[in-house]
Amino acid sequence: MNAGVNTGEKTAPVVVANPILNKDCILSLNRAYRYDDVYSFSWMMKWNHFQLLLDKLKHEPHVIYYPSAKQTIHLIATSLNSDQHLELLELLYQQLFLTFSANEINVDSVLNVSVTCNNTTFYKFIQSKGHCINDKGEALIMAASKSNLDLLQLIIKTPSSIMKSVETWQNVLIKALEKKNHEMVELIM
Repeated sequence: MNAGVNTGEKTAPVVVANPILNKDCILSLNRAYRYDDVYSFSWMMKWNHFQLLLDKLKHEPHVIYYPSAKQTIHLIATSLNSDQHLELLELLYQQLFLTFSANEINVDSVLNVSVTCNNTTFYKFIQSKGHCINDKGEALIMAASKSNLDLLQLIIKTPSSIMKSVETWQNVLIKALEKKNHEMVELIM
């Protein structure tokens, strides 16, 4: 039937040697999962399968996260940055506090990651859970350097007292001036 030709032996070296075929095969392998086979948080986030992740979290809480909370939170902050992701953020928030210990999830670092990733939605969401940033100085400077007026206003309006450091406010003002963001300068003044 196959006339003594082992197609596996002849095909594999050709696929491996050809970068286009190799890439296509790897992409096909990565995408060829059935619903029941998918359990990797990072895979669903990488391929923007947010609805699949939402469904998995609702019905099967057996999602595998990164080994560290820091990596997981960074991926959330970089990927889920609009109001359409609020339901997913809620489920992830509940799941992360079940999966990782309180020592692994430092709320200050979560808020700082949201500022670093310029993610106002994530910052607002974490703040709505009653968490506030303790050291606002670095967060204010980062928001100003990202020229994100909404984020800067959120940080300023948080219940804890704003740092009285003149140096911090000078740095925030410098970043706002560098970005030529006049609204931000007015807010700071």
